[in-house]
Parts: sequence; structure tokens; C-alpha cells
Amino acid sequence: MDKRLLALTVYLHENGTQTAESLAAELKVSTKTIRNYIGEWNVRFASFGARIQSKHGIGYSLKIHDQELFDKHFKDLKSDQNRVSVPSTLKERVEYLLNDLLSRRDFVKMEAFSEILFVSRKTVSTTVKEVEKILSDYNLRLEKKPNYGIRIQGKEFDRRLCIANVIVGRSTEVYGGDNKEYQESVTRVAKSVAEVIDEEGYAVHSIAYQNLIIHILIAIQRIKKSCYVTLEEGHFEQMNGTREYEVAEKLVEKINKDFEIQFPKEEIVYIAIHLAGKKSLYLPQYEDNKNQIMSQETWVVVIRMLEVVNEAFCFDFQNDLELRMNLAQHLEPLVIRMKYNMKLKNPLLKDIRVRFPMAYAMALQASSILKEYYGSELKEDEVGYIALAFALAIERLNTNLPKKNILIVCASGKGSAKLLSYQYRQEFGPYVDRIETCDVGNLKKVDFSGIDYVFTTVPILERIPVPVQEVKYFLESDEIRQMKMTLMGEGGENPLLAYFDRNLFFPHLKFESRHDVIKFLCRQVMEEKELPNTFWDLVKKRESAAQTAFGNRVAMPHPWKAISTDTFVCVGILDQAVMWGDQKVQAVFLVSISNKKNKNLREFYQGMTGILTDPEAIESLIEKQTFEELQRLLEKSGQKKTEG
Repeated sequence: MDKRLLALTVYLHENGTQTAESLAAELKVSTKTIRNYIGEWNVRFASFGARIQSKHGIGYSLKIHDQELFDKHFKDLKSDQNRVSVPSTLKERVEYLLNDLLSRRDFVKMEAFSEILFVSRKTVSTTVKEVEKILSDYNLRLEKKPNYGIRIQGKEFDRRLCIANVIVGRSTEVYGGDNKEYQESVTRVAKSVAEVIDEEGYAVHSIAYQNLIIHILIAIQRIKKSCYVTLEEGHFEQMNGTREYEVAEKLVEKINKDFEIQFPKEEIVYIAIHLAGKKSLYLPQYEDNKNQIMSQETWVVVIRMLEVVNEAFCFDFQNDLELRMNLAQHLEPLVIRMKYNMKLKNPLLKDIRVRFPMAYAMALQASSILKEYYGSELKEDEVGYIALAFALAIERLNTNLPKKNILIVCASGKGSAKLLSYQYRQEFGPYVDRIETCDVGNLKKVDFSGIDYVFTTVPILERIPVPVQEVKYFLESDEIRQMKMTLMGEGGENPLLAYFDRNLFFPHLKFESRHDVIKFLCRQVMEEKELPNTFWDLVKKRESAAQTAFGNRVAMPHPWKAISTDTFVCVGILDQAVMWGDQKVQAVFLVSISNKKNKNLREFYQGMTGILTDPEAIESLIEKQTFEELQRLLEKSGQKKTEG
């Protein structure tokens, strides 16, 4: 039974009388379908102690004539609503078809799906098109044969990878919906895996550990159906004798006993490949992993990754040995995952993009090199893991923040100046290096070349070449907080405002492709700024290397490498969204990073992320499309950061 029929009962019971239109909107069907549902309901549920009745001009209501009988059936209905398995949305139908087609070898006719799903042949065709898109990601395709139907064609290895990703969140499907059997099998496999990796001292990342269990469960079920993995020539030789093959042999030996099954040699290699691909960044290193040898190719790739990051961001990490080792160690299993199209989910991806935006941007830039060497574009989950390595490297660069030299100006008297100097040293010791004092009368004699800030207890009328802040003799808590922010470079108005220019703000754009949008913005930038003629080509190169859509209807294109003397942002707002890869974009922030070493780059990216990931801010900017609104949003973003 369609679960919308059950949902109809629950909705009418909980919300009272409803019009056909409101029921259609809730159940996402037509009003005609609602009338058909109600007719069917009154026939099939005649013994429920209730009836759905219609009143002209008012709507439909649930009329209960036997409360006790209805309560009993209603309780069962609500329980059935969670168990019913007939898909009713496109997403559910796609998952159903994928599970069905992946688990069979024979052909199946479209009419069969139409009957099972209670939908038209046209709806099934639409669903099949979506299924084909997913299959293509795993090198699989649909074979279509007249009078026979459709079936999946492709390698068993790819088929299993697809199954593993399709069943995420609905893992019992591989066991025909038997949750008890599934849970028992998970427990048994997990126990075997845990025992072997403990005995062997082999480290597997916790996220990859769960994924490995799923792949072994799928292997067991497929082998029971006589569906075996076939490997290309040379794969056995590559894995034989490796640490992963040794662990896989021990694991298979235990699973063979536990499940009364026989894994052939190719299946041992299959598990060994998964073990090799399940290593990840920041694994606790066991003794036998400490001597992991990186290939020469890996070192070359890592060096190129750091080179392109330096070109784009003017951050030179070449001497950061820890970063190079982290990337090299992560690259070895990553290449295996790329080679076999294996996916490693990253549950921290969203947090990484928000908390470490510059590191994520660096990881995107660095991953373009992997596409050059290995021929495939890195998925967002994998980019997130690489971003963590860059985030740690950036933190190491900023561990010892440069301390400030300050000048304290008093009305007169060495005693009061010394007292203030002592107070400031106590309050701001971690942030200051040298503290000098002077009175107003001697201010003209001061050499400001080594001074970062001036704090004064009296008004200063003459021009000073460094920032000046008036303070009281006895500092209050709010003043101390504000001064600490100043010394850390976070005081005053939002510094992000300095990167935006009214002359580089273009509202109400009307373009149909991202290529046209970028070309227009680049042309405007080159007219306003002194830039090399290669600017447009470098932006195109970066765009072709990896997608720059940021989500939230925002894109942030930028040149492949830093070529401008200053950092700036050119903004374009579209009246109608355009497709930017696989995302819709309506607000475009064309960013150019200064080719000079910029200490505030992290703050720039942090500030940009704050506004770009704020749905309300972007909605307001798209609606109003004024430079004043952009300024207001930037100010608001700066205030939030200060309050945080």
C-alpha cells in the first residue's frame, strides 16, 4: 500500500477538516489523486470504525463512529507508516531501482517497476534517467534490450562500490529489509575485523572502519550469490606480499569460519585494496607503520601541490616538513581510492569549510595537481581531509603571533607613565614586545618607525603616522578587551570593507552561463585595475581545474595564481541564477589575492566565509542588489565576529 494512504489517515486525524487542495499540497499529489485516495480508503478501511466524509465547500474530515476500534487500528497505522516500503518520492524510487538492479543479473521490464511502485511508465522512465546518472559515477551502465527490459552492466568491483554508497542510511536493504539479520551480521563482521586489526597492530581510521565493515558484508552476500570480483592482470602481484594482503588473509580466514563461506584469492585482494584505501590522515601510527616509505612520485606530487598553493596564496610551505609528511602519507591511500573510485565520507566536511575556509581553498587549489597526475577530480569529502593538513600548517605559522611595540602618551610625569607601563605589561604581556612612554610635549621627538600603536590618556592634536587610541588612566574591562583586539589586529571597523569598491560592484546582471559572467567581471576588473593581460586566462584555468561554486547560490572564482599588487573583490549579482557546475549561482565574488606576502589573508577568508555561508545575508543582497546593502552586511558580519 502507498504510504501516502496511511499518511492521509494520520494527517486528517491530527489536523481536522481539510480541503482537497491542502491535502494535495501536504501529500504532494493532485486533487484528483486525493479524491481517488479517499474513495480507496473508505473501501479498504471500512472495518476501522471510521469513515472519511466530504462536505461541499468545507472539505474532508475523519468521522469516527467506534473510538475504541479506531484507536486500535490507528496505533497500528502509525506503526505501519514507518515500516511501509513502497517508495513515493523520486529519491526513494531511485534508491529502490538501484537496489533492485544492483542485486540482480537478469533483465527486468519497466512495466514491472510501474506495477510495484504504483506509478506510470513515464514516471519510471524519469526515475531510470536519474539511476543512469548515478551509475555513470561508478563506471556502470544500463543495458536496454527490447522485449526483455533493463539490467546493469559493469564490473563486480564497481557494482559493489555503488551498492556500498547506495545503502548508506538504509543498510538493511542488502538483507531484504531484515533488520535483525543485518544487525547480527554487522556485529559478527565487526568482531572479526576488530580482533584481526588488534592482533596485527594495523591502524584503520574510525570512519573508514565502518565503511570497511559494509564492504565486507556486501562481499559476503555477493559471494553467496556466486558473484565474484574479477581483477585486472597485475593487481594480485601489486598487492601480494604487502602488509594489507597479510592482514586481509587473516581477516578472510576468520570470516570463512564465522560465516561458513569461502573467499577466493581475488576476494582477498579486494579486501586488501580496501584496507590500503582506508588509511587516512592523522591515524595513530603503529610500530610497523612508522617505516612507511613514500614513493618518489608521491614526493614530486606533494612538492607540486605546495608550489601551486604558493602561487595562488603567497604562502610558502616548502620548508614545513610536517605538512609535507602529512600530505605524502595521506596521498598513498588516496591514490588507491582514486584509482578504484572508492569513496571515503568526511562527516566534518561542513565544519571544515566554515571553520577553515582558507585551508579549504588551499586544498582545492592543491587538489588540481592530483587531477593532472591521476586523471580524476577529487571529491569534496577528500578535499576536506587535505584541508585539515593545511589548517594545521597555518596554525603552526600563527602560533607565535608577532608582538606589537606600543607608545604610551601621558600629560606629564615619569611616575604616571611608569605606572601605566607596568599596568599594560601585566594586562597585555603576550601581545606586546616593547613599551615606550613619553609626554605630549616630547611627542615630536619620537621615532615612529618601530612603533605599531599609540595609546594616550590625553588628546593628541598633531598628525601621528600610526593608529592612536585614547585610554583612561585606570583600564576598565571593556577597554581591556577592546585593546587586546586592537593588538591582535581585530579592532576597529570590519577590515573586510577595505577589499570592496563601489566601482567593482555590478548589480542586475543578465547572463545565461558562468563563462559569460566571469568574462564580464574580468573585463571590468582589468579596466579598473592595473593587471596583466593574462588575468582572464588565469581565472579560466582555475575554473576548469575545480568548481568554485560555494553553495548558498554563491561562487567565488579567482585566478590560478596571485598576480595583483593588492587583494580585492569584484561583485556581480544576477537577476536570474545560472548553473555553476552542478549548482545554481546568483551572487558572484571574483577574488584576486595580492602577490605580496599578506599577514591578514586568513582574516580575509574567515570574513568572506562568514558572509558567503549566511543564507539570510545572501538572500538580502540578491533582493536589494545595492553596494550599501553589501556594506551593511559586511559591517554586520564584522560585529558578529567581534561579539564572538
